[in-house]
Amino acid sequence: MKLKVISEFFDFFSYFYKYVGYRIYILIILGFIMGVLDGFGIAMFIPLIELAGNQSTSEASEYMGKLSFLIDFIQGVGVRLTLNTVLIVMVVFFILKGLINYFKSIKSVLAIQLFTRKIRDEIINGLSIFRYSLFVASDSGRIQNTLSGEAHAVVRAFNIYLKLLHAIALMFVYVVLAFLAHLQFATLVLFAAFIINLIFGRLYKKSKNLSRQITTQNHKFQGLIIQKVLHYKYLKATGLIKTFAQKLKKQVRELEDTNKKTGIILAFFDSIIEPLTAIIIVVIILIQVNLLGGSISMVFLSIFFFYRAIASVMGAQNFWNRLLSHSGSVENMIAFNRELTEGKESNGEVAFTALKERIEFKRVGFSYLDDLYVIKEVDLSIKKGKVIAIVGESGAGKTTLVNLLCGLIYPVSGKLTVDDIDVRRLDIHSYQKKIGYITQEPVIFNATIFENITFWDEPNEKNKERFRQSLEQAQIADFVDQLSDKENTVLGTNGFSLSGGQRQRITIARELYKKADILILDEATSSLDSETEKDIRFEIEQLKGNYTMIIIAHRLSTIKTADQVVLLKEGRIDAMGTYEELLESSEDFKKMVELQTL
Repeated sequence: MKLKVISEFFDFFSYFYKYVGYRIYILIILGFIMGVLDGFGIAMFIPLIELAGNQSTSEASEYMGKLSFLIDFIQGVGVRLTLNTVLIVMVVFFILKGLINYFKSIKSVLAIQLFTRKIRDEIINGLSIFRYSLFVASDSGRIQNTLSGEAHAVVRAFNIYLKLLHAIALMFVYVVLAFLAHLQFATLVLFAAFIINLIFGRLYKKSKNLSRQITTQNHKFQGLIIQKVLHYKYLKATGLIKTFAQKLKKQVRELEDTNKKTGIILAFFDSIIEPLTAIIIVVIILIQVNLLGGSISMVFLSIFFFYRAIASVMGAQNFWNRLLSHSGSVENMIAFNRELTEGKESNGEVAFTALKERIEFKRVGFSYLDDLYVIKEVDLSIKKGKVIAIVGESGAGKTTLVNLLCGLIYPVSGKLTVDDIDVRRLDIHSYQKKIGYITQEPVIFNATIFENITFWDEPNEKNKERFRQSLEQAQIADFVDQLSDKENTVLGTNGFSLSGGQRQRITIARELYKKADILILDEATSSLDSETEKDIRFEIEQLKGNYTMIIIAHRLSTIKTADQVVLLKEGRIDAMGTYEELLESSEDFKKMVELQTL
């Protein structure tokens, strides 16, 4: 049991050291110095008491045991011990302790801030380079909870660990000083502390198990919150929102119950520290005086030190228990970061600046599960500046084809090249920066129009000019000018105050501002009314020739002017040609057009 506790203690140390480094040693050393200065200050009470009782300092030295070197040192430097000088020496020790404590507190705050920043940066960076295929299969509740609640819990764990280290440092110093003052008495107290620690072992294990439960329950709760926000309209419109609310409340009750159990254990530790410390001291004094024949005077200084030492022991036990109550969060953070590291997307070294010639699919196949291919032996050439429309029934593989184009996933078989360079060799981040992506559900951030379009670029003159050009190209400049706050208007969650066409124009303006080279429109007009869809289609057609465009189309009327139409069927290219050519050569395409014109 003890070995396991020691192992866990150093596991925590290794984890925190990874982020704050040598700073943790500085805090430990400062804790030791504080303890020594405090101990020396306490030791000066003995000569103070003796001098106050008109006794000689030689008797004080006798009662101080091996700590009598303090009196010898003070007298050795020429200071005569009087009541006044002893008081001054005590004050000096405690002032120095206060200064060290202030310096240590500042260092602790800086270490906590550094730790907080580094763990958050690590998660953000990890998610930025996490493979898309793994991300979509991940638990959204866990991701949300780890980024918010779990990150806070881990920071609290680090803060508690620093306090634990301080308590251990003080405990060590006071125990050493107590042994120097009175060996026999100190041994008895140390034995008593060991017995108490054994008794509390069960509570430590209970705290750790409850911590893991809290982490798991928080994941579930955050997942339910995300789903409620995501599907709010459906839940509200179908009258299921109260049923879903009951499910949320049930999860809250489970979380509340686990937190309550943890709180009871922590409350027990908080309330028992001082009474138990006093009981131990009293019992051992009685043993020392009545059974072992010692005197109160001989053990007086050890009593001082061990009262402090046991308070530190109990404090350390309390902090350890609190640390274990957050151990589930630390374990989750370690596991989560490990998964992010192991799931890191591969990235090539060839920088991408712009499409020069073509993107080519050469017998490309892709499967999410073994042998269940959603794309099969696709041969397709997308030339620079051309408009390629991809059509097909649901499940034909259109979205997977776009995901391959964007570098979100890589072919399982065959080869995908960009200007004859395998996509795996490309610096995927530089490639994706040149991709504009407009989806059926426009992506609007809870920010101003300027921030939405420029993606939080600095509002300098150059960027403002680019922003204005993007508004005009997307045919939304007049609308923005009519708003009271113009480009500083906050759009709110998902642009709730905008019409579908306005939201879509905002996203088009963003991609134009971005100076994308490849423009992907994934059923970008399918959720719009006919009139708005016609306007957006006209605006998109004006961009023809300036971008290489890939259009995933549900409404076939939107692709009549495409340079090439690709009909996908069960993951394969079933037909390919212009709109008119496919009407003549493909019965499936002709049937799709006829069904939409009924």
